[in-house]
Amino acid sequence: MLYNYQITVINQDRSKQIVDRYRQNLEEDLGLFLVNIGGETWEAIDNSEGACYIEEFDNYDDAVRYLMGDEEVMVKLGY
Repeated sequence: MLYNYQITVINQDRSKQIVDRYRQNLEEDLGLFLVNIGGETWEAIDNSEGACYIEEFDNYDDAVRYLMGDEEVMVKLGY
């Protein structure tokens, strides 16, 4: 997967807005997003195609690799 989006680090409030808008079928917030949800734990949001995939990671590097479509991370997640 290669996207034309940069990864944007957002806060938890912004993350909630993106998910809420997705649930309302609004495609206003397309992109790739990272949210620190505490300590070393990160949430990766892939809303590049309006499907709003969300995965949680124990570290920043794996979250970024997921958003970049790294095959090794995808296999670990069962994709």
